[in-house]
Amino acid sequence: MTFTGITQTLSNGNIIKQYSYSPPAGSSQTDNILVNIVFNSQGNPLSATVVNPPSTPTTTSGTATVTSASPTITTTAAVA
Repeated sequence: MTFTGITQTLSNGNIIKQYSYSPPAGSSQTDNILVNIVFNSQGNPLSATVVNPPSTPTTTSGTATVTSASPTITTTAAVA
């Protein structure tokens, strides 16, 4: 998963960050998939929403809640 550099800070202090990842092997999808992940102020993920086509972060009612007590977050950025 690659961080796209798009972020948005919400009024409650949570932060939305957008990530891109390649479609699964064998998928007919050819475009990268974009996911907006909402983090709290401590950096813990709260929810994730798949968004396509590329967009600025938005909140929706369709989210997946992260239930792991201690998630591992890996951020990768392209180096120019």
